[in-house]
Order: sequence, then structure tokens, then C-alpha cells
Amino acid sequence: MSKNHLKIFAVLAAVTIAIWIGGCSSKSPTQASKAPGPNPEADSINGYFAALPDYSLNPPPPRPPSSLNPSYIVVDDNGWELDYRCNAQKKNIVVTTDEIMSPDENFGVLWPGNIIQGKSITTGNLKQLLLDRGPMTLTISVDAPVTSTAVDTPNSVTAQQAVADLKRSVDKDLNGDNAPSSPGTVNFKVEAANSFEQSMLSMGVTGGYSVPMEGNLGGSAAMSVTRGLQEQTIVARLVQKLFTIRIADDLPGLQTPSGYLAPNVTMNDIRAQESAGNIGPDNLPMYIESVSYGRIIVFTLKSSTASSIEDLKAAVNAAYEQYEGSGSINSAQQQILSTRTTEVYQAGGDPTAAQAAVANLDFSQFFTEISATATVPISFKLKPLKTGANGDFVSIFDSTSYDERTGADRPVGYDVTVTCDKVEHTDTFCASCPWSANVDPTYQGIGPFKFQLGVFVGNPPQTVTVGDSFTFSWDEPPRTAILLSRFSFESDYNGIIGIGPEHDYPFNMINFRATYHESKIVNGLGSAAEFYYSATKTPRY
Repeated sequence: MSKNHLKIFAVLAAVTIAIWIGGCSSKSPTQASKAPGPNPEADSINGYFAALPDYSLNPPPPRPPSSLNPSYIVVDDNGWELDYRCNAQKKNIVVTTDEIMSPDENFGVLWPGNIIQGKSITTGNLKQLLLDRGPMTLTISVDAPVTSTAVDTPNSVTAQQAVADLKRSVDKDLNGDNAPSSPGTVNFKVEAANSFEQSMLSMGVTGGYSVPMEGNLGGSAAMSVTRGLQEQTIVARLVQKLFTIRIADDLPGLQTPSGYLAPNVTMNDIRAQESAGNIGPDNLPMYIESVSYGRIIVFTLKSSTASSIEDLKAAVNAAYEQYEGSGSINSAQQQILSTRTTEVYQAGGDPTAAQAAVANLDFSQFFTEISATATVPISFKLKPLKTGANGDFVSIFDSTSYDERTGADRPVGYDVTVTCDKVEHTDTFCASCPWSANVDPTYQGIGPFKFQLGVFVGNPPQTVTVGDSFTFSWDEPPRTAILLSRFSFESDYNGIIGIGPEHDYPFNMINFRATYHESKIVNGLGSAAEFYYSATKTPRY
């Protein structure tokens, strides 16, 4: 994050020498708002706000993780389906912040100095308190020909115009060229993605402020604990904050609430807002102390060849470090990233460049030249109107619970249980076949028959009757996909000895878990015994 972006950000610059037409000056004089006239009800207004409760925040501590019942995934391992047992936990995340992320949202409301209804600050949809604003002065955090501007009658039109004027001042020098600029602050962050809500909180986006991103990222950020063994997803955020514009609340008069309101605002106006539910003990008014501008991308990246989430996070971080010049991607990380799929949310700057940067994991494509007027609001800070400039920044919190897969156990072996469900006798035109002519059609009385399964893994023959089951086991997957089931039977039903011939039948061990099978032993021209059996394969861990 320490890369020198002087060349890349040539548009956003600090002007070191400015020559005024018709004269010389190091900078235009600071412009301050007109001193507000006295409000005849200032004492009553300040008393009303003083009686409101202080803003307080009591976020709960994160709940401890709890284990979930294991679930299962099946993966292809050298041609075999192996049932991996997923170990998962229910987790909880709580995020508290005084810098509220709101990328390019709340247009017309999100401007420095605006007064906001406290109830709305966690919803993502800011609501303005409709009381006339008093004069204010806005200042910008970078060195430019104009670093402050007065707004005598603040509203959504005049305040946005003042912000635009300050932005243009950043871009401008008297030669008409873009001056060199500091890159501002750059932050890159990567976290595991388990659900959309958890992903957004991990990126610092709280409450309803994540709603605009859901259309781009909602599906890709939600991960099932029963996903493929090597399927992992991260969420990442790359933010470049280039400058901040704030209300100069240290100027005289802004230490009390009445100083933020126009001189014509009366207690009747405030009571009307109270009656409408727009202000009161449960809807404390706040003012926007500052707004930071820049550009941002939030993206998800899914890989189908990452053994762990830590491996995928390391690979994505290596891609960014390679751009910075502080690291490189190794061959194993290249393999992990070779199967990636991505989804991107972008605000500020060139959307094509942002998409290309993520698609190619080449972040130099994101850091292209940008003018100050192409930046968008990234985040903002609030203070309680009750305390004015003397107050602390307002913090909000958000929390969510999510399921996280903490590992997957490879089976150490399998148990296979085979059940003889029924045996039927079919007799077409061979009524005189000696061993089948006198047996009942259900074969319940036919006597014992031998049923052998998996003869190639050392299982002895099993003698069973209808309804019986037997189980055999192995400690590793069989060396072949097909095991043989071998049938023969003997009967002395009604004194007639009949011996059915041995027959081998294929038994596919790869793809079944609960499978129904049918095999026949044919004697003579048309008489046969039909064996129906089912099998279940149970992994051992």
C-alpha cells in the first residue's frame, strides 16, 4: 500500500506555485461563510437539544462459535467418489465503525454539513432533517488553489455546487495541465466469503449500505458448507481515498446546535419536526462532519483448485503485492488462480479499468489517471448536533451470523451393507424343470442360498435368506470400480434337491450410495430365480 503513485495520479495534484492573472499569490484567500445573524430563539433551541439524551452505542460482543451437525460432500479422487465429512461452525461477526462506507449512494443528501435524522444512519438510506441550515464553510484536505469555500444558504444544490468547485480546484492549475498528486490513502483487504452479509461486514460495509452491492456480489459471496472440497471464495476491497471535504465546525458559532440552523428557524419549526417523528429522543439529529471521495472496487473471487481459504487469500494478496513490487505469485498460487471466476462492484473512476484489473488480477489497470471530478463519495463521518464541534464521532454497529466450514475429513474406509430384499421364481414354458417345478413363487421356502459380494477383497460367502443383510468393509477404496456378486443356491424343498449354478454379476462401487439391484439365475429353457438386493455404502472417518 506504499507504492508511489505520483505518475499514475497525475490528475489529482497539489499545486505548489500558482500565478494569478494580473497579480501574484501563493493561494487564493480562505473563503469563510458570513457570520450568522443572531437567532432570537437561540437559547430555547439550544435548551431543547441539551434536553435530548446523549447518543450512545452498546454493541453486543460476538457470540462464541458453535458446532453444526456435519454435512457431506463427494469429490472425484482419481476416478472415485469419496465422501468427505464437512466440519462447520455457526459464527457471529460484530463490526463497529465511526467511518460509514456509502460508495456513491445517497446523492443529494450526502454532503458535508447536512443534518440527518439519527434513525436513518444504519438503514443505508439517509433522511435529511428539513430545517433551514445556517451558513457554513467547507474545506478540502489537499493543497490546491482553493482549499475552502463558503456556502451561505446550504441545501442540496448549493452544497453540491461547493463540493464540485473544490474538486475542480484540485484538478486545476494556471497552465491548464493536471498537476502532480499524492495518491491519497490506498487500502487493500482480503477476507473469506461465507455469506453476503458476512462478506460485506468483513469489508467494513454495514447495514443497508451494502444493498447496492448485492446485485453484483450477492450470489457469488454466498457459499455453501457442502461446496466442492477445493472450492473456496474470498471477498476483497480496494479503496483509494483521494481527499476529504469537511465542514469547518471549529469556526465561531458551531459549538452549539443553533449555530447550524438558519436564524429564521423557530421552536415551532422544531416542534413540527418532532410531531412528524423526524426528531426526538429516539431520533437524534446528526450532522455530516466530513465526506471522503475517491474510488473503490469490491470483488469476489472463487477458485476450484484451492485446498484452503488461507491458500486462496495468500494467492490474491500475492497478486496485489506483485503490483506493489513487494512480492510475486509462485507457481502453486498461479494454479489456484487459474480456475478463478470473479464478480465486481465498482464506484468512481473508469468501470472498464476496474473490471479489467480484477479479471486479470493486474491492479495497475485500476490505478489509471483520474480527475477529481470523477471521484465519488466513499465514506462519511457524523457528529451529534447536540454537541456540535465539541462532540465525538458517531459510531454504528452491525452484526450477522453465518456458517463457516472449518475443515473436511477424508474417509479412512467404507462399510457396505447388502440386504436380500426378495427372491422370485419365474417359470415360462419349462414347468418340468426339476429344481423349480415344486417351489413357491416367493421363494420364502426354498431354503438357504449363498450370496457372495466382493469376492476380490477377501469376503467369504454369506448364506442368507430373504430379509437378511450382511456387511463387509475395506480400509481403502477398492482397486477396481466393479466388484462381483456371486450367487448360488441349494434347496431340498419337498424332498427335491436342486442346485442352482454359480453366476457372477457386476456390482458398481463408484457411484452408488443406496442402490437397488436385480440378478437372475436361469435354469433350463425358461425357469429362473430372480434375486433383488439393495446396498448402502457408509464412510468411516
